Amino acid sequence: MSDETSVQFSEREALLFHSEGRPGKIEIIASKPMATQRDLALA
Repeated sequence: MSDETSVQFSEREALLFHSEGRPGKIEIIASKPMATQRDLALA
């Protein structure tokens, strides 16, 4: 693999990228309401 096609970044850049916006890398959103334990059991 040549240097031109490989992506390189510093640890500082990665930490800065992940410190901005919402925390975490992955988000899961329920498609049904989950207000009670019954709701969760039905899902």
